Amino acid sequence: MSGCEELRGNCYYQSWQSVLCTEIDSTHELLTCMQKCMKEYNVSPNDFKSAEFQYCNIDFFGSEVFEDTFRNIQKLLIIDSTISVIPDYAFTNLKNLQKVNIVGCSITAIDPKAFAGNENLSEVKFFQSKLKTIEQMFDDILKLRVLDLEYTDLQEIPLNVFNNTQSLTSLRIIGNGIVHLPEKLLARAKLLEELHIAENKITEISEDAFACLVRLRSLQLQENSLTEIPKNLFGNLSLLEELDLSTNQLEVLPEDVFANLSLLNSLDLSQNKIRHLPEGVFRNNRMMTSLILAENCIEVIAPKTFSTVQELRELDLRGNRIGFLSDDVFNFNLKITRLKLSFNKLQSVSNAVFRELREVLTLYLDNNEIESIASSAFCNQRVLVHLHLDRNKLQVLSEDVFNGLQNLQRLKLDENLLEELPKSIFSKNLLLESISLSTNLLKVFDKSVFASLDGLTDLALDNNKITGMFGNCTRSLEKLALEQNPISAIDVDAFSEFVMLNTLSLSKITVEELPDGLFRNLSNLHTLRLENSRLRVLRKATFIGLENLRWLYLGNNAIEEIEVGAFTPLNNLQTLVLAGNKLKKLRSEVFAQLVQVGTLDLSSNSVEEIESGAFKGLKTLVFLNLGFNKLTRLQHGVFEGLERLDYLDLENNQLDDSSTSVFGNLPELRNVVLTGNDVTQVGFNDIKQKCILCSINK
Repeated sequence: MSGCEELRGNCYYQSWQSVLCTEIDSTHELLTCMQKCMKEYNVSPNDFKSAEFQYCNIDFFGSEVFEDTFRNIQKLLIIDSTISVIPDYAFTNLKNLQKVNIVGCSITAIDPKAFAGNENLSEVKFFQSKLKTIEQMFDDILKLRVLDLEYTDLQEIPLNVFNNTQSLTSLRIIGNGIVHLPEKLLARAKLLEELHIAENKITEISEDAFACLVRLRSLQLQENSLTEIPKNLFGNLSLLEELDLSTNQLEVLPEDVFANLSLLNSLDLSQNKIRHLPEGVFRNNRMMTSLILAENCIEVIAPKTFSTVQELRELDLRGNRIGFLSDDVFNFNLKITRLKLSFNKLQSVSNAVFRELREVLTLYLDNNEIESIASSAFCNQRVLVHLHLDRNKLQVLSEDVFNGLQNLQRLKLDENLLEELPKSIFSKNLLLESISLSTNLLKVFDKSVFASLDGLTDLALDNNKITGMFGNCTRSLEKLALEQNPISAIDVDAFSEFVMLNTLSLSKITVEELPDGLFRNLSNLHTLRLENSRLRVLRKATFIGLENLRWLYLGNNAIEEIEVGAFTPLNNLQTLVLAGNKLKKLRSEVFAQLVQVGTLDLSSNSVEEIESGAFKGLKTLVFLNLGFNKLTRLQHGVFEGLERLDYLDLENNQLDDSSTSVFGNLPELRNVVLTGNDVTQVGFNDIKQKCILCSINK
C-alpha cells in the first residue's frame, strides 16, 4: 500500500473492489488522496463497489468530489469518524448505493432528507453513534429492508417514523433509552420478520403494538422494564419462532399469552419475577425445543405444565424456589437432552421423576438441598453424559444409585456430606472420565472403589477427612487431588499403580516425611503440589522416578534440610518453589542437576548462608527469589554460572555494600530488588556499574 505522504490522510485500493480512506480531514484532502490512489493502482471510479472511511473528519457528503468519485459504490462504511452533518440528499447521486453502515461516529446533525433520492438503498445501520432524532429520517427510503439503531442514545421513537418503510424485514433498536413504544408505530411494517427492541427502558407495551406483524419470526424484548404482558400482545404472531422476554420485571403470565404461537421454537423468560406458571400456558406451543425459565421465583410446577411441549430439547429451571417435583411432571418430555434444575430447594429425587427422560445428556441438580436419591432415580438415563449433584446435603448413596448411567462420563458430587462410598457404586459406569468428590466427609481413600473405571482420568478427593489410602485403583488416572486431608502417613506403594498420572495435589496434608521411592512409577507426572504441609526434610530418594516433572511446589512447609542429590532425578524441572520453609543453609551443588529450571523461589526462609557453588548447574535460571531471609553477606562467586538470570529479589535481608561485588558476572541481570537492606547509594552505584539494569529497587 502507498498513500498521500504529504498529507495526513491516505486512500488505499483493496482487491475486493473497495477503497479505504483513513484520516481524511477535508474535501481537498479526499480529492488529492483519491487521485493518487487511482493513479497508483490504475483504477477509476468504475472499479469502486464499496468505500470505507476510518478516523476521518467528514464534511464532504453531498460535494461534487464525493459524488463523482464514489458514484458507483454499493456499500458505504464509516467507522470511528466525526461527521459534521449529513445534509439533505447527501447520497442522491450514488444511484447504486444499497448499504450504509455508520459505526462509532460522532454526528453533529442529520438532515431529515439525508437519505432521500436513493432508490436502491436497502440497509442502514447505526452502531454506537449518537442520534439526536430520527424524525422523518427514513421517509424516503422506500426499499429499506434492514434497519439497525444500536446504542445510539435514542430516548424516543417518533410515531410516524416507519410509515414509509413498508419493505422493512429486520428492525433492531437495541441498547437505547426508549421508555415507550407508540401504539401504531409498526402498523405499516407488515413484512417485518425480525424485531429486536432489547436493552431499553420500556415499562409497558400496548396490546395492539404488534398486531400487524403477521410475518414476524423473531421478537426480542429482553433487558427492559416490563412488568406485565397484555393477554393478546402476541395474538397475531402465528409465524413467530423465537421470543426473548428475559431480564424484565414480569410477575404474572396470562394463561393464553402464548396461545397463538403454534410455531414457537425458543422462549426465554429468565431473570424475571414469575411466581407461578399457569398449567396450560404452553398448551399450544407444541414445536418448542428450548424453554428458559431460570432465575425467577417459581415455587411449584403443576404436573401438566410441560405436557404439550413434547419437542422440548432444553429446559432451564435454574435459580427458582422449587422444593418438589411431581413424579409425572416430565412424563411427556421424551426428547429433552439438557435439563437444568440447579439452585432450587429440592430435598429429594424420587424413583419416577426422571423416568421418561431417556434422551437427557446433561442433568444439573447442583446447589439444592437434596438429602436422598432413590436407588432407581436414574435407571433410564442410559445416554446421560454429565451429572451434577454438587453442593447438596447427601450423606449416603445407595450401591446401585448410578447403575443405569452406562454412558456417564462426568460426575460431580462436591460439597456434600458423604462419609463413605459403597464398593461397587461405580461398577456399571465404565465410561466415567471425571469424578469430583471434593469437600465431603470421606474418611478413607479406598482405591478399589474406582478399580473398574479404566477410562477415569480425573479424580478429586480434596478437602475431605481422609487419613489413609488402601486397595488397588485404576491405572488410567491422569489427575489426582488429595490436598487438604489429614493424611499423616503415606505408604511407599500408595501411588504405585498411577503410571499415567500427570498432576498430583497433596497440599495441606500432615505428612512430615515422604517415604523413599513414593513416586518411583510416576514418570509421566509434570506437576506436583505439596504446599502448606509439614514436610521437614527432602532426601536423596524422595523424588526418584520424576524425570519428567516440570513444576514442583513445596512452599510453606517446615523443610529444614535438603540432602545434596535430592533433586538429581528432576532434570526436566522448570519451576521450583521452596518459599516459606525453615532452610538456614544452601549447600554447595544442592541444585546442581536442575539444568532446565527457570524459576527458583527461596523467599521467606531463614537462610543465613549460601555455600559457594550452591547455584551451580542452574544454567537456564531467569528468576531467583531470596527475599525475606537472613543473609548478611554474599560470598564472591555465589551467583557464578547464572548466565541467564534476569530478576533477582533480595528484599528484606541484612545485606550491605560488602556484597555488591557478587553482581559482576551476571550478564543478563536487568532487575534487582534490594528493599529492606543496608546497601548505601555507593553500593547501588557500584551494582549499576557492574550490570546493565532496567530497574533497581532500593
